Amino acid sequence: MICRLTASPADADFIVTVKLPSGRPLFDEEPCLRKVTYHFLCKTKSGEELFVEVDEEGKFNAWSAPNLVGTLNWHFPKRVWDARLSVTSYEQLDEKYHDEAKGIAANLQISPSSDGTVFGLFTKTTSTELRIRSIMLCRETSHRSTLYPDIRLHLKEVQDLGVWQMTGKRQEYHASAKPQLDMAIQGKLFWEVSISSIAADAILKENEKLEIGYLTKWEPKDIVSTGVVKALSSVTKELVTRIDAVGYHNKGPKAGSGTRTSDRGMKDAGFW
Repeated sequence: MICRLTASPADADFIVTVKLPSGRPLFDEEPCLRKVTYHFLCKTKSGEELFVEVDEEGKFNAWSAPNLVGTLNWHFPKRVWDARLSVTSYEQLDEKYHDEAKGIAANLQISPSSDGTVFGLFTKTTSTELRIRSIMLCRETSHRSTLYPDIRLHLKEVQDLGVWQMTGKRQEYHASAKPQLDMAIQGKLFWEVSISSIAADAILKENEKLEIGYLTKWEPKDIVSTGVVKALSSVTKELVTRIDAVGYHNKGPKAGSGTRTSDRGMKDAGFW
C-alpha cells in the first residue's frame, strides 16, 4: 500500500521531529531500525506478479502482490492530510520461487559513481520463467512513539530506478539512479509514511500460515481490548494535525504549480 507524502527530504526530517503542544517529541528521533532493500517487481509467464526483496547482506524473500483485506478512511476536514487504516495480506513465495529469487540476489551488482551520488545496478534471472518489470531502492527507518512505545513510525525513501535490457540479452537487467532533484521532479523519488502497531502485528501473525476455512484463535475484540485501536488512533491524530506543510512544495508529474522542490533540500539530503 503506497502512502506517498512528499518528494522533499526536508519534509521527511520534519515528520520525525514533530512535537506535541507540550514540546515533547511525538517520536524518538533516533531510529530503532534501519534497513536498505532492493525491490524487484516480477511477472511470471503465467501472469502471476510477485516481489523479490533483497537486502544489503544478500538475503532475499519472495512475496505475492499485496491484497487489501479491509480499509477504513479517516477524514480530517480542517487538515491537509487524511489517514487510512488498512489490513493487507501477502503470500510468502520463498519456497515456490526460491531458485528464481536466489538468482536475482546472487547476480545483483551495484556500481556507485565516483562521487557516490548516483549508481548503476545490474542483475540477471536464472530462468526464463520470470521477467523483472521494475526495480526500486528503499531506505527505511522506524521510530518509536513516545506516547505508546508499541507504536512505530515508518519513514521510507523510495527511488524508482526503472529497468532496461540490452538487445539480445533477455535475462540481463540494468537500472540506475539519477541525481535526486531530477528523480523528484519526474516522480521517481518520494517518501512514504506509515504507522504500525507491534501488538497488532503479533495478533495477526497467526494468519500467515492459516489455511482457508480454519478459524483464528484471536477475535476482533482482542485488538480492541489490548489498546491497539486507541494507540493507533491517538498517534495518527497527533501526527496528521501537525503536518499540514508537508508536501506543499512538491513538484512532479502530478503536482500543481507550486514552488519547485528546493535544490538546497536535495543537496543537504544524506544517506538517510
